[in-house]
Amino acid sequence: MKKAVVLLLCTVILICGCSKNTPAPAPSSSDEVGASSAVIGTFEFDSFEMPKETLCITESDTNSDYDLESACVIECNNGFDADGDGAFINDKVCTIASPGVYVMSGKITDGQIIVNADKDAKIQIVLNGLTLTNKDGSAIFIKSAGKVVITLAEGTKNKLTDAKSYSSDSGNSDAVIFSKEDLTFNGTGKLTVNGRYAHGIVSKDALIIAGGTYKISSVKSGICGKDCTIISSAKFDIASGTDAIKSDNSDDESKGFVYIFGGEFVIDSGNDGISASQNLMISGGNFSIKTAGGTDSTADGVSSSANANSGERPNGFDTMPQDGNSNKTEESAKALKATSAVCVSDGSFDIDSRDDAVHSNGSVQITGGSFKIKSDDDAVHADVDLVIDGGEFNVSSCYEGLEAIRILINDGDIDITSSDDGINAYSTTKTEERAPDESLTNDTCVYIKGGRINIYAQGDGIDSNGAIEISGGMITVCTSNGGNAALDYDSYGLISGGVAVLCGQNDMALNFGSKSTQYTFMCNMDSVESGTRISCTDKEGNIIVSYVPTCSFSSVVISSPALAENVDYNICSGGYIEPASDEILITDGTLTDFSNLGTIRLTKIASTFNSNRG
Repeated sequence: MKKAVVLLLCTVILICGCSKNTPAPAPSSSDEVGASSAVIGTFEFDSFEMPKETLCITESDTNSDYDLESACVIECNNGFDADGDGAFINDKVCTIASPGVYVMSGKITDGQIIVNADKDAKIQIVLNGLTLTNKDGSAIFIKSAGKVVITLAEGTKNKLTDAKSYSSDSGNSDAVIFSKEDLTFNGTGKLTVNGRYAHGIVSKDALIIAGGTYKISSVKSGICGKDCTIISSAKFDIASGTDAIKSDNSDDESKGFVYIFGGEFVIDSGNDGISASQNLMISGGNFSIKTAGGTDSTADGVSSSANANSGERPNGFDTMPQDGNSNKTEESAKALKATSAVCVSDGSFDIDSRDDAVHSNGSVQITGGSFKIKSDDDAVHADVDLVIDGGEFNVSSCYEGLEAIRILINDGDIDITSSDDGINAYSTTKTEERAPDESLTNDTCVYIKGGRINIYAQGDGIDSNGAIEISGGMITVCTSNGGNAALDYDSYGLISGGVAVLCGQNDMALNFGSKSTQYTFMCNMDSVESGTRISCTDKEGNIIVSYVPTCSFSSVVISSPALAENVDYNICSGGYIEPASDEILITDGTLTDFSNLGTIRLTKIASTFNSNRG
């Protein structure tokens, strides 16, 4: 095989800092961004750790203290009344022109706060129970400053609303809070943002949210930091017409990222939930995300076209080509999305998406977290590599479960119900574009080294347009659709460790191949009803493996380290396990009250029995 291309993640520049006042740690330091790589076969998968929160959010970002006696106190009563220096009042416009602290409270139905200070000025605006509406543009417009911190005072409720249409002198602003400079939010108070024109909160530089509770409604995006968006220890309820949270600088590889270190998020977005033009990295938080109305939506834009696997099967059956992600919305409506890389190390995610739940145009790495997913497209999709090192995945509905060109599963607890393939390693090379003897193994593979994986698929269970290698894990597959297989590969499939019970239909069934180093066998049979236990026992009735498929099947592939050459094994249907267990895959105990479908003896590493069926 040719030497594989190194994972895209290794070329991604992971830098926290994105402007002059945000810390910018170098990724080479071991205590900032840790990197490691795993070599499987000839494929090298690189992985990265989340940057530390303290390197991305400084003490000045989290410090919400202020001295009321030295501050400029501004009262609003359908106008501005300033007690202190640094603020200038012109009709219903309050302009902050000097460094300092400005404490604002009261109510104004047609007013605006403008920050227009020197480029090195540090300004803290304390919202201390402020309700402000502007009928001509943004509620707060930050034109010039070094850095602005908006503090939500403890125990206060604040509300900002912009105009439905902006006047010609609005200064190209288009959000309730619009900043051309670095902007930080902190404090423990509450802020309601009502974006009637376009966006909720926008910073054209860095946007950091280090505290507070936010209720945001917007015609377009909810929160956007162009250079970066960094969030920790805040609560959000966002209803956005387009993306809910994003960073959209696509011109500089060191910018355009979203880092989330924790918080609580309730998101209902018209387009993407959380989107980064470079990297999206999450290390904690509770997320409830619905995109484009969710999977129950009747909105237009979702294609229901079938998506068969590309390439040619070893037995000569031709199948339809596909691009790896054909069940798409016309506009992007993904829950977690990045152009370069999505990395998740922790967090709880409840996702109901009209498009992919987790998506990267580059690669995806998941090392932890809990995912509850419903998707009209893929559960987790990467255009290049998908690496799963841990986490819990409960995918109750999706088009395809895990999809990428190369997939590596080291650990994790994975349950997938899919209308097409459960796990799919697809190729960018169409069948008609390659020579008949050209192998796709070099760029397409599924590697499973560990974890618990349970798949119910109406397409193929585990499918690769190249290779499949399994060296560990507890794997169960059930596929009910004729013309699909529990195991499907183009180049080779081998198993060297782990336990696998793969149930499907015998017309398209495949076993692991002779390159395997662990004994594996395939048995074809008459159709067995859904919910019927299938087991392999030794001659004394001790269980080698036992599994209850949730679909009817007529073929089963079984592999286990307990299997040996020239030993008799019984293949059994039905029965009960003693002692009783609610585990999906059983590897010990005894089987009672069963029907013996036959006795087999393994004489080679990969065997097929009753091959005249199918």
